[in-house]
Amino acid sequence: MESAEFESLAAKVEQAVSRIESLKSERDGLQNELNAAQEKLEELQGRLGETESRLGEVQGRVNELEQHVSGKDTELEVLRNDLNQRSENMSQAGDRVRDLVSRLEAALV
Repeated sequence: MESAEFESLAAKVEQAVSRIESLKSERDGLQNELNAAQEKLEELQGRLGETESRLGEVQGRVNELEQHVSGKDTELEVLRNDLNQRSENMSQAGDRVRDLVSRLEAALV
């Protein structure tokens, strides 16, 4: 093998070694990014689980409040009906009192 061929081959080997080192370095960087992304994913999955748990609690509380409001709506309807009945009774009593006063006035004249 001649000196020129040997130097050419040595240069190619050095380029290959340099490229291999560069690729190893790039692989290590990508592995670090992957590890960081996996850690972030695990953190986000944990937070998602916590959020879903809190959402379930909130939905349960909303259901309780909706039932409570529904009960209060029913109670208000009963009270409205009672108030309307009492108002009607008061109106009828007022009419009777006016009728009695009119008859009493007529009897006194």
